[in-house]
Amino acid sequence: MKFKEFINEASNMVTIYHGDNYGIKKLDPKLMNNGNNQEGIGIYFGTLDVAKDYGKNIVSATVNKKRFWGSRNLMSKHTNFNMVQMLFRYLHKIDNEPLYFMATDWGIELSKPEEVNNSVLRQLAKNMMSEEVRNFQITMAQAFGVIDFVETWNKVFSDNLGTYNKELDFYAIINPKVKVTSI
Repeated sequence: MKFKEFINEASNMVTIYHGDNYGIKKLDPKLMNNGNNQEGIGIYFGTLDVAKDYGKNIVSATVNKKRFWGSRNLMSKHTNFNMVQMLFRYLHKIDNEPLYFMATDWGIELSKPEEVNNSVLRQLAKNMMSEEVRNFQITMAQAFGVIDFVETWNKVFSDNLGTYNKELDFYAIINPKVKVTSI
């Protein structure tokens, strides 16, 4: 890494905090669909003062803020439909029924789940590019279960650590590989 790249990377690093009364030691996907999820799927982090309001057990994470997607941005701002189609292909291997219902909700005419194929997944991906990231994530986690969704999301979008809302200063970390440190 060149010195200029190192300085640029360092300027994007931020330490964020999570507070609870359970004492989490690591980011567990099964806990990523709790609460209201207003900024997407993940474990929520913010300032130290905000974390203290949520509980006495505080953990911190130092992350590169450039690796977070705007939670209220459209999917099309951060990725393309080919990547979303890849996500759908992986999820389709887990269960084709949720994608069938999504496809029909988005106006794709199908009569049974077995009709979901690559063409359907491509059209559904194109259609869902107009969804906010947070809503897209919530829909997928509800349809496939949070554990399968989080695992698949991180397989496809491995550079993404989660979502961020600048106005609220909330980060939702979806990548369980992010290390946390007890404060």
